Amino acid sequence: MSRAYLCREVADAVPGAQYVEVPDAGYFGDLEQQEKVNQLILDFLADRSWHAGVSHRGRRTVVNT
Repeated sequence: MSRAYLCREVADAVPGAQYVEVPDAGYFGDLEQQEKVNQLILDFLADRSWHAGVSHRGRRTVVNT
């Protein structure tokens, strides 16, 4: 597993990336806090969808090619 400060450095180096710590989540945050992690991912993608030509309809993602 990576240390938090290293993950922050990667997020800082990647344009458009975000670093988020999920409270009460350990090594398996996506399993321990599923709803929170899923919502963070959906929010992240929704905020950036216009960059990639992606539209969101409900919880389904449609990629325009």
